[in-house]
Amino acid sequence: MLLKLMFALALAAFGSQAAAPDIDLTAVAPRNRVREPAAGTITGGLVGQSGGVVRGKSPLQATLLSVEPSLEAEPHVIFEVQVQNQGNEAIKFPEDPNSADFEPKSAALGYGFEFAYIALFADLKEQGSRFLPGITLYGSEEVEGTLKRLDPGDSIRIRGRVALKPIGTERAEAIPSGSPMKASVLLEKAFVSQKKGVLNQDSDQLAPQISSPNSIPLSLPQ
Repeated sequence: MLLKLMFALALAAFGSQAAAPDIDLTAVAPRNRVREPAAGTITGGLVGQSGGVVRGKSPLQATLLSVEPSLEAEPHVIFEVQVQNQGNEAIKFPEDPNSADFEPKSAALGYGFEFAYIALFADLKEQGSRFLPGITLYGSEEVEGTLKRLDPGDSIRIRGRVALKPIGTERAEAIPSGSPMKASVLLEKAFVSQKKGVLNQDSDQLAPQISSPNSIPLSLPQ
């Protein structure tokens, strides 16, 4: 009997570990760069904004796993997204939330990195989409441990916390309770260089922007 109980507890512990996200940003305060560059040229649009896009089929697929809104103190949403490599080749996915890890000591030195921008949005059909602020993960071959290799079929699970205030608004109520929420993922590469004494960041889209085929209703607390 005792042996069966110990086995059940071990199995439960293993299951909870397996369900844990690979990256949990809910209690992380990202370390930003000391010298934030001005925007340069952008090929491909930022999530929730207009701009050119990379056409074709992305090797990545996003699945929204959970949406947990709260109206306490500062209204926010905790969510979890799975990004899977459904292509035929390995992909290296950014996993560092700290842009400061890629900034050289001297502003005269150029540097590059890849980044993934992950955001939730309400798919309101006729009313359009309303995006919440997103989270950003960075990675570079030059900074060890900032890129996760995803072989075909592999996936990464990311848990984040963002303000429940759609971009361009100041009210959580701008997204009605029950609205279908989806996840969007944009993968880009950037290079920062100094031009005439001003830091500029030029970005290129690496893959088509994707949205999760599934949605989860936003259940706002009463």
